[in-house]
Amino acid sequence: IVYCTIENSDYINNAAILPDNKFLVSGSTGNSIGGGAMIAKFNQNGSLDSSFGTNGYIKIVNTGNYLEDMTSFANICIFEDGKILVSGNSLQQFSDGTAPLRYGKLMKFNSDGSIDTTFGNNGRLTLVYPNINLNYIVGVHILPDNTFLCFGDMNVTSNPNVVFLAKFNSNGNLYTTFGANGFKNVNINSENFRSATKLNVKSDGTIFIGGVYTNVGYIIKMFPSGGFDTNFGINGIATGTGSFGVASFELTGDKIILPNIFNVPNSNPANSAIRYKRLNSDGSIDMTFNPPSDVFDYDYNPLIQYSYGIKFCNNKLFNFGATRISSNNAPAQFLITRMLLDQNLSTTQNENDSKAAMLCPNPNKGSFSVNSVNTVSVTIFDILGQKVFSQANASNLTPVQTQLSKGVYLVKLEEESGKTSTQKMVVE
Repeated sequence: IVYCTIENSDYINNAAILPDNKFLVSGSTGNSIGGGAMIAKFNQNGSLDSSFGTNGYIKIVNTGNYLEDMTSFANICIFEDGKILVSGNSLQQFSDGTAPLRYGKLMKFNSDGSIDTTFGNNGRLTLVYPNINLNYIVGVHILPDNTFLCFGDMNVTSNPNVVFLAKFNSNGNLYTTFGANGFKNVNINSENFRSATKLNVKSDGTIFIGGVYTNVGYIIKMFPSGGFDTNFGINGIATGTGSFGVASFELTGDKIILPNIFNVPNSNPANSAIRYKRLNSDGSIDMTFNPPSDVFDYDYNPLIQYSYGIKFCNNKLFNFGATRISSNNAPAQFLITRMLLDQNLSTTQNENDSKAAMLCPNPNKGSFSVNSVNTVSVTIFDILGQKVFSQANASNLTPVQTQLSKGVYLVKLEEESGKTSTQKMVVE
């Protein structure tokens, strides 16, 4: 853990690891006027790299000029030549009480922290375009040819609350062959798609955007040119992918996996859990995912779960989120779960395999038997993937006694025949 005070009231929004394993963080420092958006560079040991900016960091001071300022750097990306691209937003305030306007902004820096004056207007680019009276940048993504995509939400005079996607050259000029003169507004079937949350790009340039409108999740699929892939979902959009939207998603081959939050039926008090789904390349639900239910529910009872992001690593899916006792009760706790994509994690027995070894009872108090005609080796992992218990020769006649704390565990059962299965176990 590294504790570092840049000035005061420091906040970190994002980070990027450099090829030499040093890393950059983006966020803000200071309060109101005199504070501003910040980038800091750290050595591998967590100390500030004094060769970057001034004493290891740079700050764009908040002067009150909405065309120049950014209150915070929300996203940070690195070009192949080491130059740094950041995005943020600024507010234009009005003294007459008119609602403030928000503008998306981009800045580019050289690798030493100095402003790259060849980008935009002396290193800055403000998204102010005709008929657009508000825009908010959610994220940026650098492509292999050093062009980059920028996406977010905006209000168009004729149709408020739509998602936008823009493509730029590395110097900040719009890539005019993309969409309509570099811009693509997402508004199909008169639906106002808003609150874009995540963008992913496949190696072939195919673009995916996820988000939420009216508590309904959606995934948008586009060709590299900015046109919709009409073979995906309905006219390029798959909706209904989650009752509380799409906070994050990842691409695995030609499929899409995503976590969503849902209300657990008949729970008292009301409880929410994380539900994983997988979509086919055409946007339909993958019915082969964790059969027979086609979803995998992670319910860390009795807590409420939130999912903020997922990442793949070695065919394992890590979910990063939080839990809390009730929706109105702080503080929350970090929640990290790991899902084995090549395993069936259901606690119910597969109807097509009536002889599979099963845990009984489940949930339990830390003691259980293995319902199997053969002896079974038992290995138990916590939600971080660490082995916490193992026992050989378990069966109906030799119950397993553990001293595990309350929580959710993954139990690997290996029979004498070599057949293995992995099941979720809840210790109450």
